Amino acid sequence: SKGPAAEAAPVSAPPADADRLLAIAAEFEKSGSGWFWETDAKGNIAYLTGEIAELLGKSPEMLPYTAFQALFVTEQGGDGSTQRNLSLLFGGRKTFTGLTVRAAIEEGEIYWVLAGRPHFDAAGEFVGYRGSASDVSEERKGLETIRRNAYSQAHIIDDLLDTSRIMVGRLTLDPHEVDLVMTAQEAVQEVSFDAHKRNINVQLSSSMSEALIKADPVRLKQIFFNLLTNAIKFSPSGSDIFVKISRSGPGVQVQIEDHGMGITPDFIGHVFDRFKQADSSLTRKHGGLGLGLAITKYLVEAHGGHIEVKSDGDGKGAVFTFTIPLVETQKERISDVLTQYAQNPNKASHRLAGMKILVVDDDDDSRALVETILKKHGAFVEKANSVHEALVMARAATYDLVVSDLSMPEEDGFSLARKVRAGSTPFQRQVPMIALTAFTDKENERKAIGNGFNSFFGKPFSTPKLIDSVENLVGVH
Repeated sequence: SKGPAAEAAPVSAPPADADRLLAIAAEFEKSGSGWFWETDAKGNIAYLTGEIAELLGKSPEMLPYTAFQALFVTEQGGDGSTQRNLSLLFGGRKTFTGLTVRAAIEEGEIYWVLAGRPHFDAAGEFVGYRGSASDVSEERKGLETIRRNAYSQAHIIDDLLDTSRIMVGRLTLDPHEVDLVMTAQEAVQEVSFDAHKRNINVQLSSSMSEALIKADPVRLKQIFFNLLTNAIKFSPSGSDIFVKISRSGPGVQVQIEDHGMGITPDFIGHVFDRFKQADSSLTRKHGGLGLGLAITKYLVEAHGGHIEVKSDGDGKGAVFTFTIPLVETQKERISDVLTQYAQNPNKASHRLAGMKILVVDDDDDSRALVETILKKHGAFVEKANSVHEALVMARAATYDLVVSDLSMPEEDGFSLARKVRAGSTPFQRQVPMIALTAFTDKENERKAIGNGFNSFFGKPFSTPKLIDSVENLVGVH
């Protein structure tokens, strides 16, 4: 490996024959500046040191038709920074030094530091670029090893922290309306670099152009990332990973299928257990603590979803499938409820007549659905879109019952329940409270009851059971 690239030494007008060019290149390389390259005015390759051309698999006949920028692959992240930087430099005809680029070769990858300067003929016309390319692959390998180890350690720490938060009920979600299809596309793009290095092809297909769900966008990306990196880790070189998105009842279904190591029948029931790995020996090939899939299961269920895994056995790959409710099902359900009551007035009742109920939810559709159902059974309903608004309304009115979402911006339903039970709000301290949330896992239910809610319902909920619960809680109170 040679040292940092020096700026290309100035040379005279382009030689008229290849022998002259070879002589310039030889002298240039002897100086220790690196390998020599030259382009024409259009940016196509006019000359490459033989070693470079051979490494890249370019024959002399191909070079005049190959753009210089096309020799290098886009850096991780997919933003095209290498090609864009070279295009700007070439377009501006500026001298440059210290530009690191990466190229794919048969044995893997090679890194160069480029330096170049524009060249003009005797009449002052721009005729192309000349410059150097210094191999810094060994230095980059060392830095890449450090970066990879640091990332691995950070990932392990994040998993441990997430597991700790889950166990004590402190892993919080910040849900928004998110397009799952777009999130999947972003996640596939992020893992494509690692997949490419292992010659693994990740293919994404979706029967839905858009799949809106109520989710924490960071945690949703984490679900995809955990499942995709797991598939890549256990897949052989040259294999495919398929990501398929489709509608499944009231939700969106995601399948991630690999053709890797597979899962044995005796272990498949423990895939989502914490600290469990099929190969737990000290000499196992794959690192990690066995927490990623356990965290993934928790996150899917916290979003009101379900996840499962299937495998035909050792060496036969695996298919992970998870489903999360769609936002549009809430709107559909409001329409269905209104239609049902209109077509069958007997479905309505006066069981909640005389009750004054406050519904607290930041989601307009969820508020409207609960309001519609409660009103059809005789209740007087008022709505608040935040904990702050609920506290303001409680100063002016007394409520027989509060129905509250759990995940809301700024202040959540857990906080509201704690404050009510502590007597630090305008609400009556013992007012009955029902938690209504899309995050239906047992941990959230336990936390809700522990913070002061009397009852817990997941979305979508059973209307008869909700009405029974309201009637019983207010009656007891």
